Amino acid sequence: MKWSTILNKVIMAITGLALVGFLISHLTGNLKLYLGSEEFNHYAKFLEDLGPALYVAEIGLVTLFLVHIIMAIKLTLANKAARPIGYGTKTTAGESTLGSRTMFISGLVILIFVFVHVSGFKYGDRPGGSLWQLVVDKFSNPGIAAFYVVCMLFLGMHLSHGIASAFQSLGLRNSSGHPKLRYLGPLLGWGIALGFASFPLWVLAAKPVSKTSSVKIEIPAGK
Repeated sequence: MKWSTILNKVIMAITGLALVGFLISHLTGNLKLYLGSEEFNHYAKFLEDLGPALYVAEIGLVTLFLVHIIMAIKLTLANKAARPIGYGTKTTAGESTLGSRTMFISGLVILIFVFVHVSGFKYGDRPGGSLWQLVVDKFSNPGIAAFYVVCMLFLGMHLSHGIASAFQSLGLRNSSGHPKLRYLGPLLGWGIALGFASFPLWVLAAKPVSKTSSVKIEIPAGK
């Protein structure tokens, strides 16, 4: 195997795990949605008040995302040039799974979802300045909720294989490493995906109503 290919896999693994770390953090913060409008809007205001630090974090996140995508494309092209089996069908430790066979497709779905998600929630109109109400209003639409849940299923497949593959690329799943890490990928990947999927399902089932909130998040013009 070429050193360039090995390096690409290592970079892809590191950026992928970094993105998983972000997803865990993002999910943890979003769990405040269940605590009501006051708690969730306070959390949103805390993030907004970070100011320049938030912009730096967002730039870093976008950079990780772009590097991860570039590495995926490079590895896909390299695999196709070497044999007629693409990245999406590449197996991990000799095992072919639905996640391994659909990596390219699930990655594309996630990319589309990110654009839709950011445009709808980060730049969406917040009723009364309440991000909580915006989220509830969005997920009260069955079509939007269904789209979100389906995308989370693709996220679960992508993460379940991707995390396990990242451990292998970093040499953590060889015979002298930690073979039990093979279970961490599906466990963590599906845990994250189902955690996010629970939000629209909860809104549709519980139909939560906002309590009067004094916390309003103002978005500067042009953002």
